[in-house]
Amino acid sequence: MNFDELIEAMCARDKYDDFGNLAWTIYTDNPEKFYSDFFDKVRQFLKEGGDLHQSFSPMGWSLMHLACKKRDVRLIKGLWEVDQYLLHTHADCHYPPIFQALDSDIDCHIQVRKPITLETTKAMLELGADPNSRHKDNRSLREAAASYGTSVVEIFDEIIGLY
Repeated sequence: MNFDELIEAMCARDKYDDFGNLAWTIYTDNPEKFYSDFFDKVRQFLKEGGDLHQSFSPMGWSLMHLACKKRDVRLIKGLWEVDQYLLHTHADCHYPPIFQALDSDIDCHIQVRKPITLETTKAMLELGADPNSRHKDNRSLREAAASYGTSVVEIFDEIIGLY
């Protein structure tokens, strides 16, 4: 199995999924099977000498960046169990995946007009992502949140300020 096939397995449901949990679309009747199938593919990929720190085009993201984009905490935790350094990889996009988590957490809730919970960002921090990380443009997490406006940075301070 090559890296592109692994990405395809992870993204197979993109056309059906709008920031929801990956396991609830194609695997509607058995969402557990998605995780089982995907991590079987990860194990096969590693057994064949694959490197989970690769980036894929065009975004230059790692698998962890993509899991954060999907806001799938279970997938994030599963990847972390395989390789804890994936929390800190900058991949070819040159920023750690926690910024992808923050952006997706905020953007998703703005698009669907629901309260911002920062659940993916919190999960990344609980797993050990660096709260003092810097984006490639040297912004902090808080500064990235502030780019969405005063109300969002207030929510960030309330939820993430504890870390």
